[in-house]
Amino acid sequence: MEITLVSGVNGNVTTISVQPTDTVNRLVQHAHSALSIPAQSQQLTHYGNALEPSTVISSTSLADGDLVMVQVKPSAPAPSMQSRATATLDMIRRDPNIMSTLRGVNPQLHQRIMNGDQSAVHDLLNMAPTMNPTNAPSPSQRLDPMSAQAQKAIEERIRQENIQDNMQAAMEHNPESFGSVIMLFVKCKINSQTDITAFVDSGAQATIISKACAERCNILRLLDTRFAGTAQGVGTAKIHGRIHMALLTLGGEIFEVSFIVMDAISSGYDMLLGLDMLRKHQACIDLKHNCLRIGSAEVPFLAEKDVPRHMRQNQPGQPSVQPPNITPTVSSVPSPTPPPNASASAGANAAAAPPQTADEGKVNRLTEMGFSRHEAVAALSSCNGDVEQAATILAQSKYGF
Repeated sequence: MEITLVSGVNGNVTTISVQPTDTVNRLVQHAHSALSIPAQSQQLTHYGNALEPSTVISSTSLADGDLVMVQVKPSAPAPSMQSRATATLDMIRRDPNIMSTLRGVNPQLHQRIMNGDQSAVHDLLNMAPTMNPTNAPSPSQRLDPMSAQAQKAIEERIRQENIQDNMQAAMEHNPESFGSVIMLFVKCKINSQTDITAFVDSGAQATIISKACAERCNILRLLDTRFAGTAQGVGTAKIHGRIHMALLTLGGEIFEVSFIVMDAISSGYDMLLGLDMLRKHQACIDLKHNCLRIGSAEVPFLAEKDVPRHMRQNQPGQPSVQPPNITPTVSSVPSPTPPPNASASAGANAAAAPPQTADEGKVNRLTEMGFSRHEAVAALSSCNGDVEQAATILAQSKYGF
């Protein structure tokens, strides 16, 4: 199970995977290394109940995904008044500047301190403002409390206290707000060839792919530079063009997707699944079950440990630049000239293949993508029933990619 530890000192958050047979001491040691809170100073609480380090996790009320507050234990009782007075006397006697000033201002008090009279400490503290002008009340402290300036200062002090109280209440009742939120990522493939970590962003207008990722997937050759332009959003970015269609595999299902190609996407993402693709295929972002429902597929969102480190560098509390909404600005977009039909010879060869028994479900998936039943059966036969490879072959022969 995964347990989230929240520091009661500064609100920092860390996550640890534990087994029910582990003891709470494992949480203590992890908090010591990740949150920099000494183990002997920690007080772990779960919904207000203290957790003892020697307790086995299975015997507590902890469950997967729970939050544990890591507080600092109250400090040891303050030393007695007498011991503090003695220490203060020793400190004063060792400071030649204080003793020299005191000898000139109040010789009697100077003598009492030299004799070790502890009551002299109280008298010295009372006369400290007269000995050090820098400790005199500031002009703002001497203001008339009914004046407008004083009232404004009081109002600001009350506002700061309210802010602090609000933060303390949030740390107690809503500690999740101080933790890092992992963005939504899924694993996918393009043309059944390359594994890609894609960022699901329903706030982006278009589906975007980085130029480097498109090159790795061998689809950059399909870039239509007539659709070059500028991405308008938080700042601007250059759009190299558009790839009109490629086959995207998600959870075993194949979808036709078009891409805007840019040099790089914010935070180093390879691909961003935008609203155009999500709406077209009626995708559902299911946060309750932590998955993306699209078509008949359920694609789980990646856990934090499965997301490449460079894609999860932005943390809450730091400014984060969101990928811009894409509004391509194209000076002139001519009507695209239909490419030569390269499917004639390939279709003839596919039709000439000997008929074999094929999985009707796989055949239907290919025919739904616009291929004939003849082509689907022949492609599945040549690929030993691999529907993704068959779809890639048919798309290459029919569309040129």
